[in-house]
Amino acid sequence: MVRILQRGKKNISELADETKLDRATVSYHLAVLEKNGIVASRYEMLREPRSKGKIGRYYEINKGALAKAFQALDRLREEIEPELSP
Repeated sequence: MVRILQRGKKNISELADETKLDRATVSYHLAVLEKNGIVASRYEMLREPRSKGKIGRYYEINKGALAKAFQALDRLREEIEPELSP
């Protein structure tokens, strides 16, 4: 899901279609990702023609939080690399 969201914001239906997972499974995983700050969501008008005029929740990567996580991993790697050297 994170790789799909790298291409831009998506709603649950769009993610379910792309991942071939049911909406409940996608919703569960998005909730976990959002709780941990990896993705953020907001309500917007749906883009699908059949849903015109309805509001839906769109998810996107929380780039700031992900950048901080990568920085933390880099610091950890720097700390443990000397220990891994022969």
